[in-house]
Formats: sequence, structure tokens, C-alpha cells
Amino acid sequence: MMQVIARVRELLDERSIEGYLAGGTVRDAVMGRESDDIDVVIEASPLDIGPDFAHSLNGKFIPLDEDNDIARVALYDEAPLHIDLARMRGSIAEDLALRDFTIDAMAVSLDKISALESNIIDPFGGRLDIKSKVVRSLSEDSFKEDPARLLRAVRLAAEFNYKID
Repeated sequence: MMQVIARVRELLDERSIEGYLAGGTVRDAVMGRESDDIDVVIEASPLDIGPDFAHSLNGKFIPLDEDNDIARVALYDEAPLHIDLARMRGSIAEDLALRDFTIDAMAVSLDKISALESNIIDPFGGRLDIKSKVVRSLSEDSFKEDPARLLRAVRLAAEFNYKID
């Protein structure tokens, strides 16, 4: 997976686009878990650059959400792996503030992944909640904005054996 992340970084660098690993990818790294997906937030439109990424990585481009500018690059070489690309909403801190749970509101610049643990951007205490084994929403409106987050909270709590705050 690190080879794929390094290649994504190269592709973004070639285009002078800033990018961050975010969400579940960072959460899983903090937890010491293997992940079969890579979540990347970028300062460009994934729908515009995604087809080039897919071609460069010998993968398949899949637009996921045109309204929110989210796409996927699916790779099938050895083990299935997918890269979810999302347009950054404001600064990285502003983007993280729009996520659902503290444990998924962390990021690290692709330029700093070699020392991932010491470079995690964690404005909402996700690492502490991982240590405390808690699934905590970022805001009171989180479930009003997207009721499916209730199911996701239960799934995460069951998967990790965490409690829901």
C-alpha cells in the first residue's frame, strides 16, 4: 500500500496539487491495522484528474459523487485496493471539521507520510478517542445532516469493539 501512496504523491506533485491522507486510512494507521482503501483529500477536482490517475496506476476510474466531487480509482493487481479521491472543502482543518467522527477526522500531508505518526493533523482528538475506544461524533448536527451516520457509528463500534459516546 505504501508504494501506491508514494505513486499517488508523485502524481499529485507532477501537477503541483496538495494532498492529504485522511479519514479511515489515517485511523487504521494509528490503530496499527491494515487497510484496503486509501482516502486522499486534494486541492483539485478528482473528477478531472481521476481518469489520468487511474490510467497511470493501471486501475479503473469510478465517479462516486459528482455533486461533492468524489471519485474512486480501483486497483486489482495483487489484492483489491481502492483510492478514494475527494476535493478538499476549504483548508484541511475545515475539511476535517465536516467529517462524522473524531476517529475519522485526522489527516497527514502526503509530503510527510514517511513520519506519519508524528505528523498527524488531529484537531478533534481522534487519537485520544482511539486510545479510549470511543466513537464520538464531531457535532450535534452530524446525525441530522446524514442519518446514515447512525448506522456507521454502530458498525464502527462493533468492528472495533468501541463504545459510542
